[in-house]
Amino acid sequence: MVNFPDQKPYIDKNNRTMVPVRFPAETLGANVDWLPNTRQVHITNKAHDALLDTDIMATIDRKDVIVNGQTKFMDTTAVITNSRTMVPVRFISEYLGATVTWHESSRAAHVFTKGQTKEEIAKIEEQIAQEIKKQQPQPQPKPPGQFVKPEGVKKDITLDTGTYNITTYECKNLPVEIYDTVISKIEYKPGTPNEIAGNIAGTLYVTKNKASADTSIYLQGDFGYYLCGIVMTSIGTSISNNDGTYYSIYYFTIGRTPSIETAKKIGFSGKDGIYFIDNPYYNQ
Repeated sequence: MVNFPDQKPYIDKNNRTMVPVRFPAETLGANVDWLPNTRQVHITNKAHDALLDTDIMATIDRKDVIVNGQTKFMDTTAVITNSRTMVPVRFISEYLGATVTWHESSRAAHVFTKGQTKEEIAKIEEQIAQEIKKQQPQPQPKPPGQFVKPEGVKKDITLDTGTYNITTYECKNLPVEIYDTVISKIEYKPGTPNEIAGNIAGTLYVTKNKASADTSIYLQGDFGYYLCGIVMTSIGTSISNNDGTYYSIYYFTIGRTPSIETAKKIGFSGKDGIYFIDNPYYNQ
């Protein structure tokens, strides 16, 4: 692979890969001279490997090129970028007798000088693609205990109030991060009495990081989907844990709410959808 320490290659408006002329030409063993008075670059090469005896004269901003005394035409021009003479790598390399290929997935131009077969070229391209992939910055995994947002999937969710097409996220475990709200813990206590909720089968306590972050709770199982009601206490819907976190209470009423043991997943509503996790209280 050729490194370009100052001016990087780029694709010009004619969809041609432009490179500083000295790096590929001299890497192939050719000599390069700059003629400032005529704004021309002169490339000469003596035959070696699969390369030919070649004399190339290219002029800045012109498509015509003199190759071994004959006029040829490129479909783009040599230009000066950041004080570097940039030339289309395919034309210049092929004039020298090399084979040039483009590998789309790695977005790399390859120049072959030893008459490699198609099979050899494909193998080398794949090896270089893997090397480029290793050199690219890789996303760093979050430390254990931090939320990694999964891909969202649109689903039809039917509730008592109707059917809604909602984006759902299948999360592996807690914590679940919904915008600036972090759900860090859920705890179910069966048979917790509550004078406001009425006939209680059990209560789900949901720990979060913000007092103002009320979220709807959904249950999902063979029964379909169910939206749990949040309990309003005398101080609101959020109660302090005295450690910087808060909890909200959701009730399960006898005869109306599915029992916690039948819910396969518990979902938390956010602005962009519902975040589901496996229910630790599910009785399979």
